[in-house]
Amino acid sequence: MGYDSLLSNDRQWVVQLADEGGSEVGHLYAFPVDGGAGTDLTAERDAYVVRGVAFSADGSILVTSIVDESGYHLLVIPARPWGPARVLASTADESWWPRVSADGRLVSADTTDHVPGLRRPAVTVYDAESAEPVAVLDDLPAGPVRAVRFSPVSGDSRLLLATERTGFTRPAVWDPVTGERADFSLPSLRGEVIPLDWDARHGRILVLHVEGGIHHLGLLDTATGDVEIGRA
Repeated sequence: MGYDSLLSNDRQWVVQLADEGGSEVGHLYAFPVDGGAGTDLTAERDAYVVRGVAFSADGSILVTSIVDESGYHLLVIPARPWGPARVLASTADESWWPRVSADGRLVSADTTDHVPGLRRPAVTVYDAESAEPVAVLDDLPAGPVRAVRFSPVSGDSRLLLATERTGFTRPAVWDPVTGERADFSLPSLRGEVIPLDWDARHGRILVLHVEGGIHHLGLLDTATGDVEIGRA
């Protein structure tokens, strides 16, 4: 077995890449936590490398980004019950780290179609049902942008981002449906401020402040833009 394991929201399944020989090339399986045979989630596909796996907050779907000899593929897999994987998007250019909205309606990926061969990603958001692109957020030439997580609130289409428009990593919140975006430049802080997680209900973002090799956790208030950094 290889790759990181992912526990389903109902705590009934462990999703893991089965890669005999430890090559990190294989198939995703769902294994029941109480033992028993696993379910091959992509039985019809050739072996592949995994570049990200995520469940929707409601547990309805699993999304994964895989790489095989034909390119990069974004897959949606029904999870309640397990169903056949659908291809949401395929590209010859790098595409990784899928995120999925709480209600399973939107799926994002960090994509490089706009700059093939360069790891300066944009964020592309797709409709999980129709596979149609909803929006693309491209921060170039200012810098790359990466998705961190969708709001955990069902019906909330906002997405937490890590941007580099200021020259350092900073948080931003973007709604791919409305186009509304809020950036937090935090000019009082030097170094990186990396968004880690998000309590969208209460408007708080967990951040990691990195300056001079020193790491501190902090909380950002999205309503005021104020940030409180913990100090030892």
